[in-house]
Amino acid sequence: MQGNQQAAAYGQQANAAERNAKMSDIQARQAYDAGLQNELAQRRSASQQQADIRASVAESGFESGSGTAAAIQEQSARDLEMDALQTRYQALLQGQGFEQQAVMDRYAAKTLRQSGKNARRAGYLSAATSVLSGAAGYGLATKAGAASAATRGSGLAPGGGVGLRVGNVNQYWG
Repeated sequence: MQGNQQAAAYGQQANAAERNAKMSDIQARQAYDAGLQNELAQRRSASQQQADIRASVAESGFESGSGTAAAIQEQSARDLEMDALQTRYQALLQGQGFEQQAVMDRYAAKTLRQSGKNARRAGYLSAATSVLSGAAGYGLATKAGAASAATRGSGLAPGGGVGLRVGNVNQYWG
C-alpha cells in the first residue's frame, strides 16, 4: 500500500533527524567544554604575561604602582581580560548554534512523523474510496441492466433523449 510506504519513508527521515539532533547536542556540549578550556588556558597565559610585565617594570627601576608603568599594567590587564571574555563568547555562540540546530532537527522529526501518519491515513482513505467506488459502480451497472429490461418498448432508454417519455413511443419514431 502506497500510504504505508510513504509513512515508512517519513519514519526513516524522522529517525535521521533525531540522530542529527543528538549529534548537535553532543557538539554543543563539546563546544562549551572546549570554550571553557580555551578560556582557562588564555587566563593562565594572561596571568603569566602580567607577571612578566611586572618583572620588566621592576627591572627597569620604574615605580610599578604609579604613573605610566601602572597605566600600562592596567591596560594590559583589561586587554587580556577582554581576550578571555571574547574566547568565552565565541564558545557560547558556537554551542548555542549547535543547540538551535538540535531544536530544528527535533522539530523536523516531529513534522516528518506527522506527515507519515497523514500518508498512512490518506492511503487508507484511498483504499476505502476505491472499494466504495467499485461497489457503487457494480450497483449502478446492475440497476442499469434491470432498468433497461423494464424500459424495452416503452421508449425509455438510458441516455435516450431529453426529458421523460411515457408510453409506447415506437409508433411515433418507428
